[in-house]
Amino acid sequence: MLKREGFLHLMMEKQSFLIVQGQLILLFKEQKNQFSQSQIFVFKSEYLLNSQDDYQIYQQNNRMRQHKISYELKCLYSQILSVIKIMVRSLIWLSLLIMAYSIQVKVEGCTCEEIQKQDQCDDYQPGELDCEWNIQKKACESHPFLRKCYLINDGELCKNQRDCAWVNNKCVDFTKCTDYKETLDQKCYEINRFCVLQKDDKCGPFECDQLSLDFCVYSYYFFEKWCTLSSDRTKCVPMTTCEQSSFNKDECQINYGSCFWDNNKCRNIKCTDIKIEEDCQLNAFSFDWSIATLCHWDGGKCIEAKQDDLTEENCFRASVYGMRWLDGKCQSCQASPNPDPPTPSYHRILSTIISLIVIVMI
Repeated sequence: MLKREGFLHLMMEKQSFLIVQGQLILLFKEQKNQFSQSQIFVFKSEYLLNSQDDYQIYQQNNRMRQHKISYELKCLYSQILSVIKIMVRSLIWLSLLIMAYSIQVKVEGCTCEEIQKQDQCDDYQPGELDCEWNIQKKACESHPFLRKCYLINDGELCKNQRDCAWVNNKCVDFTKCTDYKETLDQKCYEINRFCVLQKDDKCGPFECDQLSLDFCVYSYYFFEKWCTLSSDRTKCVPMTTCEQSSFNKDECQINYGSCFWDNNKCRNIKCTDIKIEEDCQLNAFSFDWSIATLCHWDGGKCIEAKQDDLTEENCFRASVYGMRWLDGKCQSCQASPNPDPPTPSYHRILSTIISLIVIVMI
């Protein structure tokens, strides 16, 4: 019998056992006699096994210890797996929540004073203002828009300008329709195409109910005002939402940049509805075109733009003049509806909630 570095090596006539500090590894080489017929004496550091029964008891205890260790390992594995699942769900939830946001801006929402580049300043005319770059101050300044109606000599061209009126064979600055009267020589619409005859030869602004049913849906082409047929199809009424045109596909698609015909209903357009790259660059607009949801063409598809899609080069124009480059990133101008971070896109929030429910059920 030899003891080597913690091992007790016992050589017997027909059996060889290797005992390792509390664990028994049996190297049994059976020859003629059965193990059950052998009287085995195995020395172990804790106790002495005097018989086969003692050995079986030892094996049983050892198996119990192994089962306990295996059970503890399974419990530990289960706990680790649960933690990993929670982390994965949290990451997915965070990603989906981020995806639920879209960038919405007010069209021409930047003021002249918010523009910091000369080329952008000189080409920008928000509303009734004209932007001009001050070379000395190196800043963009706003000035009242200078109308140049007096330079127009053609009556047809003059009346088609929203800010001009053709009066007494002269092109003058337009005020409002009610300031003019229709005469034998000149109709209201000949003074300014957005004016129509009211009562007592007085001119007034166009109203939808003044159009015939056949021309109702084409009102924007004539007067830049949206009209649609009433639900009973008997009147021409103002159109203020896409849903009002859920009776006819052609009516819906008149407001091409804002409304979309889907499943026999008219709804607000989304970036994913746009299939042409050039149209995607024009973004998706609210019904009155005052608010734009920014779109981005990626991988042959039109998707909602992310902050990273707006660079210093495209920030101002791609945001339809609702954002400008400031402090190393594209930021919303004060008049836009969403100072950073962006506002939520409700159809994406709905899909996000559904996705989260599915994740929780996993």
